[in-house]
Amino acid sequence: MRRGIVLTTDSVMALMLALVFAGATLLYVRSQEGSRFSELNLVRTAYDIGFSLDRTGALASNNRTVIETALNATKPGNLLAAATVERYVFAGNVPLLFDRRRYGDEMTGDRLTEKVVSSDGNGILYLARVEVALK
Repeated sequence: MRRGIVLTTDSVMALMLALVFAGATLLYVRSQEGSRFSELNLVRTAYDIGFSLDRTGALASNNRTVIETALNATKPGNLLAAATVERYVFAGNVPLLFDRRRYGDEMTGDRLTEKVVSSDGNGILYLARVEVALK
């Protein structure tokens, strides 16, 4: 009779310990979802994508295929990325919006945006707004 009580007590203790461990794991995972660290990584990734588009000359090419290929090549697989590229020309010292084009993935919901400014050296200024979101 005593042997059954000990085994039951052991199994109840093991179940309680497993529930505490599962609860602590769940709390930790939930606390990391909205953490400042993951948001900072998304902002850095958006900036890196924009910087890469600038340095490879994709922005200045003003070519949809080149920009989307560069965008897809630089983004990590677990992210959606889109770029809105505005092209400005100068009238004297005043920049005038010439055109605005959107490239990349369609996104709804929460996303982070980073801006990159570039120039082709011929008086045309490019402003790229790179948006990233988790898939």
